Amino acid sequence: MKRLCSPVVVLFLILSGCISAPDNIRDVRELRQDHASYFTGITKSEDPLPAAVQTRMDEDYNTIYFSVWHQNRPFHALPDRVYHDFKKYSLKPGYGENKKLHPPSWLKKLQNNASLNNYPNTLSRGITTRNTNLRELPTSSPHFNSSDGDSSAWPFDNLQRSSVSANTPIFVCHVSADKSWALVETSFTYGWIPVEDFASVDDEFVKIWESGRFAVIIRDQTSILD
Repeated sequence: MKRLCSPVVVLFLILSGCISAPDNIRDVRELRQDHASYFTGITKSEDPLPAAVQTRMDEDYNTIYFSVWHQNRPFHALPDRVYHDFKKYSLKPGYGENKKLHPPSWLKKLQNNASLNNYPNTLSRGITTRNTNLRELPTSSPHFNSSDGDSSAWPFDNLQRSSVSANTPIFVCHVSADKSWALVETSFTYGWIPVEDFASVDDEFVKIWESGRFAVIIRDQTSILD
């Protein structure tokens, strides 16, 4: 019986690997993708929000969005939080992109480069010049809980705290010893980014930027003309 079952199992595995993936997920297939269709009690001729409400919400958003340009010390990146990031990975060194366990020297090198003994050492304003990642430690290399297996969230990088788009206001808290990484804050979080991903700003730049006109693109494949 075992001799008969073995080829069948092999054939099943081969054929199952040839099954094509569905074109789209069920939610996209069955749920309407036009958000306006879920509004109730609003006709197509009406605005979802009155102009006065939109204006107030825009003012509130801008206050938060530009808040990093009006602070003189870390708000999110408090010393205890920054130190905790390093302590956390000292207890769980994890695995790298080569699926090998990080040696103790991995974190020690990052700690030395972070040079937190004089944190914060910068305290200045800036703006991102490209889309960039906010890292928990000053490195682009990943940290995995194990060498493989979905049960440990592999291959999701534990060091990826968040990301921000180009032209995002930031507050620069600290610069690494080798001047290649900066610990920055946005209006909603903090993290390490490469220094080439941002530029410093002055009072004149801030004034122009905060009083500028902004637009929101609500349709795909929209051409932008200067």
